Formats: sequence, C-alpha cells, structure tokens
Amino acid sequence: SHHGLVSLAVKLLYPTLPVIAIEPAPPNFIMQHLNFICNLPPNDPSAPSNMQTQPHSSMAGIAHKEMMAKFNWDPHETGATRSWSPSELYMADNTEISVRLRPLRSVVTEAMPEGMSLSTNPITVLKLGCEGCEYNVVPAWSEEQFQSIPYIMGNLHWGYIPYTKRPSSKRAADTNGRLCQHEAFAEHAIECCDYLDLGLKFVGSEDVIPMTVKDIMEPNLCDNFTEWAKVNHLYDIKDDYGWFELSSMAIP
Repeated sequence: SHHGLVSLAVKLLYPTLPVIAIEPAPPNFIMQHLNFICNLPPNDPSAPSNMQTQPHSSMAGIAHKEMMAKFNWDPHETGATRSWSPSELYMADNTEISVRLRPLRSVVTEAMPEGMSLSTNPITVLKLGCEGCEYNVVPAWSEEQFQSIPYIMGNLHWGYIPYTKRPSSKRAADTNGRLCQHEAFAEHAIECCDYLDLGLKFVGSEDVIPMTVKDIMEPNLCDNFTEWAKVNHLYDIKDDYGWFELSSMAIP
C-alpha cells in the first residue's frame, strides 16, 4: 500500500468501509501510518470494529506462506520496494531490508470484523500493486478462494522482473490465467495476450453479455506478443531458483 494514498482516498470517500493496508518496508509503513493519523479521524473505541475510521495497517508483505525475504528499498523510488531490483539500478544509499511475508488469509483474518465467520470471505476489492508478489499469492489460492473475490485490480510484472530473478513459468501460467479473467488486467496487460479466448469475470449483474479477453483488450497490444514471450522466457523457466530467497539484487 506504499504511503497509503489509495487507502486514504477510499476511507475519505467511504469512512466506515473496512480497509486493510499492507506494506512491507518499515520506512514506507511509518509514512503510511502518519498519513492515516494526520488525515483521518481517530477510531472510536465504542463503535463496532467494522465501523472504524482508520484502516487496518499491517507491516508485512504477501506470499504463499510465512517466511522472511530480502527486499531492496530505494529512498528515491519508495514505491519500488521489491525482491528483484536490477543490479544496474542500485544506488549507494539503497538499503537491503529483511521483511516478513505472510499469507493473505492470515492478514485478512487478523483484521476481520468481530462476529464475522472465518468461512466468510470479507474481500470485496483486492488491489495487487505488489511488485511481483502476485506470482506468490495467486497460485497459492484454492479455486474457491479465487472465485470468492469479486474484483481484483493491479499490475502484472513478468516483463519487468530480470531473467535471473523470475519465478517458474508454471507460476506465471497459474497467475496470469487467473488474473486475466478480471477486466483491470485483461484490458492492459500484455501477459493476457496468451488468454484471448478466456471468459471475463463479471459480478453483480445477470444482464452482462459474456465477454472474453480479446473483446476488451487495447488495440494492437498483442501485435508483438510472440516475440515478447520469447524474449521474456514466458514458457521456459523450469523452477523458482533465485525468485525470493537468495537476494534482493538481480544478477546481470
């Protein structure tokens, strides 16, 4: 959630809507927390937990399991805290930090309003702007968990992650094949060119005409997809060696 600006905007528009803000880098988390304190009313101890004005803040990253990982924090580009920073972009004042990664369900359960069953999925909208963590989070979901989230938005990062730090092609297929069912990805992500006939997931109206990825994709986005997939090794990375556990720097 970086400095919490999206969470802050949502809370200003919908004060009683529960919001969970997840940020792994301590410097960003501190700024986020200050933004919430300075720009939103304090929580009311007498109000129900699902009617509080402050977002629930969690200093963690999201992964498929509980683990620690090394991330690179760049004070000049604090929104790009990630585990795969290209080594040629490293600057002297960058800091390698160890961050705690947690399963999404663990964080959501911790923030769940009182009285809500653990079997109930409270997520209405999920924003995945997590610099590649989608390749850990999405494959770990059961089909039931994936289908229970009505709206997912964010970005896919396969083409940005350096070759030596990419996860397996299987993780790519599992992730892209699910997220490309959501309009926010299907419209703009070149990764979705691999799923042109995939049906889109629409929620809340039985009158929506069934549509596929190719029906809403930006014109000409897929013109060079075959070459892009080859250059970015979309199909030929066999395992997760180097993905999260080794270092935050990508070897040239």
